[in-house]
Amino acid sequence: MKKEKLKVIIWITSVLTVIGIGVSGYAYFIEESSMGNLAGAIFAIVSFIVAMVSFATLMKEKEKPPMLLDFNTATRLADERLKKEIDLRDKTIEELKKELAHKDLPQWEQIVRVHLEKGELQKAIESINTDAGDKEAVQKHIRKAQLYITNFQFTEAEQQYKQAIDVLPSFNNYFAIARFYVDLNRFSEATDYYNHCLSLATTLQNRAAVLNCMGVVQWMNNAYFKANASLKEALKLRRELAAKNRDTYLPDVANTLINLGNLQRDKNKYSKAEASYREALKILRELVAMNPDTYLPNVATALHNLGILQMNKNKYSKAEASYKEALKIWREFADKNRDTYLPDVAMTLHNLGMIQNDKKDYSEAEVSYMEALKIWKEFADKNPDAYLPCVATALINLGNLQCNKKDYSEAKASYEEALKIWKEFADKNPDAYLPSVGMVLFNLSIFYQKLSLQYAKEAVEILDKCNNTPEVQGILDKAKQILSFGKPLSRWRAIISLIGLVYYYLVIVVSIIVALLIIIDVLFG
Repeated sequence: MKKEKLKVIIWITSVLTVIGIGVSGYAYFIEESSMGNLAGAIFAIVSFIVAMVSFATLMKEKEKPPMLLDFNTATRLADERLKKEIDLRDKTIEELKKELAHKDLPQWEQIVRVHLEKGELQKAIESINTDAGDKEAVQKHIRKAQLYITNFQFTEAEQQYKQAIDVLPSFNNYFAIARFYVDLNRFSEATDYYNHCLSLATTLQNRAAVLNCMGVVQWMNNAYFKANASLKEALKLRRELAAKNRDTYLPDVANTLINLGNLQRDKNKYSKAEASYREALKILRELVAMNPDTYLPNVATALHNLGILQMNKNKYSKAEASYKEALKIWREFADKNRDTYLPDVAMTLHNLGMIQNDKKDYSEAEVSYMEALKIWKEFADKNPDAYLPCVATALINLGNLQCNKKDYSEAKASYEEALKIWKEFADKNPDAYLPSVGMVLFNLSIFYQKLSLQYAKEAVEILDKCNNTPEVQGILDKAKQILSFGKPLSRWRAIISLIGLVYYYLVIVVSIIVALLIIIDVLFG
C-alpha cells in the first residue's frame, strides 16, 4: 500500500476514533443511553485499531530499505539501443549472404564477395567505387552502407544511404534509410523518411510495409493511439494480401501481429497482447514446417516477446518455459553460425537468469548469468564498443544475485567492475550511458552501509542531468529517499517533530483510557 494512502487512513481513522468517543460520551452523560454508549465505544475502538495497524505499517514502510535495482531497466535504456545495433548488424550480415550468394553477380560484387570470404571487410569496402554517371551507383552506395553496418560504422553507413537518395529519390531508397534509422532508435529521422515513402507508395504491399514500420516508430514515441491505428491498418492490408497469396504474405501478417502485441503489452492490455503473440506464433510454426532455417529465428523472437509478457504478469514458470524454448532454438543456430547467433544465446540466458532470480532459483540463475557473461566477454574482446555494455548489465544483475546469496565480496567485485565500464562509456556518450552509471551507484548505495549516502548523493547528481524518462525518475526518487534517511533534522524541526509525536501518542493513550472506562461502566456499572 502506498504511503500516501496509509497517511490518509491514519488521519481519517484518528478523527473517527475521536468522533466515536464523543458519541459514546454524549450517549452516556446526556442521553443516558447504555446502547448508544456501547456502540460509540466499539466504533471508537475499531477506528483506533485500524489507525494503529495503518500507523505500524507506515513505520515499517519508512524503515524498509529500497530494493536493489535489477538491470532489466538499464537494458530498456542504453542496452536496448545496443541490442538494436547488434540485431541490425546480424540482420545485415544475413541479407548480404543471401544477396551475394547469386551466381550472376556483376564483377564488382564478385570482388566484394571474395574479400568477405577471406574476412577482408575493409578491402571489400574500398573495392567499391562510385564514379559520376555510374549506372550502378545506387546499388553500390547501398552495398557499401551494408558493409559499414557489419562493422558498426553507422555514421559512414548513413552517409552512403543519403548518397543513394541523392542519386535516385525512390520509394526503396527512402524506405531503406528509414529502416536504418528505426533500427538505431532515431525515430524523428525515420518518421520524415516514412512520410516520403507513404507519398510514393503505389501498391498495397508497400503501403502496408510503411504503416507497419510507422506503427513501430509511433509506439516507441509513446504515441499509442496513432500506433494502434497504423498497425491495425497494416494488419488489415496484410491479411487481404495473404488471403490472395498465403505463402508470400503470411510472414508479414505474423510480423505485424508481433508489433501489435508489443504495443498492447506496453498498454497493459495483456489478454490482447497474448492473443496477438499466440496467433503470430501459430503462423510462424506453420511456416517453420516449410522452411525452418528462415522462420525458426522468428519463432525464437516471438517466444522472447511472449516471455516478457508472461514475466510482466508474474507467470514466471510460463515465462521460463518460453525463454527455454527460445534458447534451444538459438543454441541450434549458434552451432551452425556462432558469430551471428551466439549473442542471441547470451541475451536469452540473461533474461532467463532474471526470471530464475525472481523465482529464488539462485543456483540456476547464477549458471545462466555466468554463461551469458562468458559469451559477452568473449565478443567484447573483439568488439568492446558493441558488447561491453552487455557485460556491465550482466555484472549488475549477477551482483544482485550474489547479494541475495549473501556472497558480498563477489557482489562488490561485480558492481565495481560494472561501474568502471559504464563510467568509461558515459565519458564518450553521456546521454546514452549516464542513467546506467546512476543506477549502479544507486545499487552501491544500498549495498554499502557507511558509504551509502556518498553513492546515493552521486547517483542523484548524475540522474538529475539525464533525460527525465519514467525509469530515470523512479530511480532518482529512490536515491533521494536514501538521502532522506541519512539527512539530520534541524534543531527546530526536531523539536517540533518531538512535540507532535508526544501529542499524538498522548491523544491515543487518553482515547484508550476513556473508551475502556466507558465500556467498564456500561458492562459493570
